Amino acid sequence: MRSRCNLPVRCLFLLSLMVAFLPGVAAAQHGSASSGYFPQGYFGDTFTGTVVKTTDNTISLQYAHGDKTQAFEGRIDSPCTLPVSKVGAQDMSLAAIKPGAVVMAYYVEQTVKADGRKQKENHVIALSFRELEGKPVTEKQDTIFYCVPKGTPMPFRAFR
Repeated sequence: MRSRCNLPVRCLFLLSLMVAFLPGVAAAQHGSASSGYFPQGYFGDTFTGTVVKTTDNTISLQYAHGDKTQAFEGRIDSPCTLPVSKVGAQDMSLAAIKPGAVVMAYYVEQTVKADGRKQKENHVIALSFRELEGKPVTEKQDTIFYCVPKGTPMPFRAFR
């Protein structure tokens, strides 16, 4: 027996469900953090992309899929503890990250007032490298590098 949509309301409902899920497919670089130790106020938002540009306290990422690209701009409030060797890390600015690296930024979106107007700003609290010098980072090597002031409480948070 062939299934048909006889009722206009049912058809509209099914169509609206299909359309509602399309934006989620297009925004695949936005994700949710796995459970772990994060500061209060972090809700699990992440963005994965290729580093396009960095300054001492900002990072620009770009995600490209087919002919569509999305950009992410984030800033840090404290230096990040970044890797300097296979076994060591130290506090550094974002300018130490080379363009071309693929990173996941863990961020908190905040509304700030600038020039008398409210605007949204992404505050990066941590980074993890997904690809370095063209080589993927394995799950065993995956490390989160935090960009929060020393002594910030980091309780366990479950996101999935």
